[in-house]
Amino acid sequence: MSETGPKTLGLGSGLIILAIVTCLGLVSAFNAEHFAAKVSTHSEIEKTDLTDRLTDTPTQNYLTHLKRYSPVTAERLKREADTRIRTGGTDQTLSELVLLSLLMELKDGAAAFRQAPPSHYNRLIDHARQGLTRLQRENSPWCTGPQLLAYLEQDDDELIPSLIALYPYQSDSYDWAMAFGVMALDAIQAGRQAPINRARPSNFDKALLQDAAITLGANQPTIALQVMAFSASEGTGYRPMKTAVQNIQACRLGLFALQTSDRLPEAVRMRVWSDLLPELFHGNTPYVIWRVNDYFYR
Repeated sequence: MSETGPKTLGLGSGLIILAIVTCLGLVSAFNAEHFAAKVSTHSEIEKTDLTDRLTDTPTQNYLTHLKRYSPVTAERLKREADTRIRTGGTDQTLSELVLLSLLMELKDGAAAFRQAPPSHYNRLIDHARQGLTRLQRENSPWCTGPQLLAYLEQDDDELIPSLIALYPYQSDSYDWAMAFGVMALDAIQAGRQAPINRARPSNFDKALLQDAAITLGANQPTIALQVMAFSASEGTGYRPMKTAVQNIQACRLGLFALQTSDRLPEAVRMRVWSDLLPELFHGNTPYVIWRVNDYFYR
């Protein structure tokens, strides 16, 4: 994947990356009433195989895709699940292993995902849009700045367990993640079978992106004020920057990023997303932040 860009970046530079992270569903758990896992109707103790234990349709679809496209990962997941089952693992702990396998596949398949056809990118983006729209409609706490700030202040060892905890087994958010996983695996496989080599975004692409954001922002003054707050807090110290994060409306910001993308010609849109999303899947967040800064502030 691409080399990491400069790491000395202000908070203002992170405006759109926060939206992108939101769009990927890293904070796409739904409202509190959706967090409670639904009660399983089968005996966890009697079932001795992962596919017998997690019988819900979203998980079964994901496991079928995983076995078809990545048999090595599927076999590794099965062995880990077997060990967990023998030691009394619950359905919840097994579902966490499934989610971890998805994160591994996103990272390992990032290069192939870069070359996926536009239809696969569009499916994932629409899926993110649906999740964000519901989050905003329900006034989810995960749309608020304080919740995002809590994640931004965590290191990697804390962040992954925190993110996985957002998807309790058989919750709406877990089903959303499994559907995302199926779409992502399809996209990765398509990128391997029929790769599309795209050029890096050009200065002309950057100009179109900036123009689209400015035009859209003129009709959304709240977003414009948030941008101004980020820019004003940059380099002024931790407290002003913390205040700027706490005041953002993350789901609106994520939808704004998608609406900006919608205004671009498809070829430009695909060059931008194929530049950013694979790096984010690979875990190269510093590069993504640097690149977004390059798109909007240079």
